[in-house]
Amino acid sequence: MTVVINSPASGTTLQGTVTVTATYTGTGFNIATATCDGVQFASDSSQPLSFAFDTKKVADGTHTLTVAVKYKKGGTYRWDKASMPITVKNAVPVTPTWTSSISDGQSVVAGTTWSATVSPTPDSVEFWYTLNGVHTLYKTDTSAPYDVVLNLAPGSYLLGVCVWYGSVRTCFDDRKNITIVSSPPSNIARSNPTAVVTS
Repeated sequence: MTVVINSPASGTTLQGTVTVTATYTGTGFNIATATCDGVQFASDSSQPLSFAFDTKKVADGTHTLTVAVKYKKGGTYRWDKASMPITVKNAVPVTPTWTSSISDGQSVVAGTTWSATVSPTPDSVEFWYTLNGVHTLYKTDTSAPYDVVLNLAPGSYLLGVCVWYGSVRTCFDDRKNITIVSSPPSNIARSNPTAVVTS
């Protein structure tokens, strides 16, 4: 009984979602599993064997890719497998920039939508706020538009944004000190101006 990984080739550098294909030569086939460093990411119950591997779910670096086949022989289920080294490299060196719909020092009414536009397009955007020295992850967006409704109690907050590109996380240093008010003061901006901020 033989298991052969057809693609990717051994030692290949992978990025994004790739298709792993394999061949099992033998009888009594039952099911096949695909793992990365022993953690299963897909299975297939029919041949030819094919598995979708989202490499963004593992850290950049060297890993072991394994395809294992469960088969029946002589009334007993057994396993055969093939393994190979791979390299994952999703991190892309970028210098992201962002625009914020709320300016530093601005007062806004509770319930205001805070949005961020990020370039280049990230895999996800984290919205954070700080109150009394406590940092809280408010929301994570994985697709545009990236925004969050500030349903917060009145008070002074520090707003921040972090972005993910593959396994690389970047947090912008230029954060926003804002005040949440329960009712609009005379100087509040009904239509929030856009402040351009660069990392």
